[in-house]
Amino acid sequence: MAQNKLKTQVKKGQGIVDMAYKKVGIELKLNKRGVKNILPRLTRQAKNYHKKYKKLLIYVVNYQKMSGETNVYVKNQIMKDFDDTKSIRNRDIKIIVKKV
Repeated sequence: MAQNKLKTQVKKGQGIVDMAYKKVGIELKLNKRGVKNILPRLTRQAKNYHKKYKKLLIYVVNYQKMSGETNVYVKNQIMKDFDDTKSIRNRDIKIIVKKV
């Protein structure tokens, strides 16, 4: 019986998603200089991976001591950016932001 294992650094199209499990792409980000610094790259990656995976999980580690941003603020900024692009359906993406 074949097992579905978690894969890391999976090449999809022009990008490499951090992890993949079945049809779920998982992208990890470290926010320590502010969400505005990670948004452009994250948006490009999400657009690319969204075409390749049925669901996309974005996990942001919020180094709040350096970024000075709350988890809610970071998540809202990412969602707003995705809403503005209109190429990513919110129901297919889950965003988790955790403070360290």
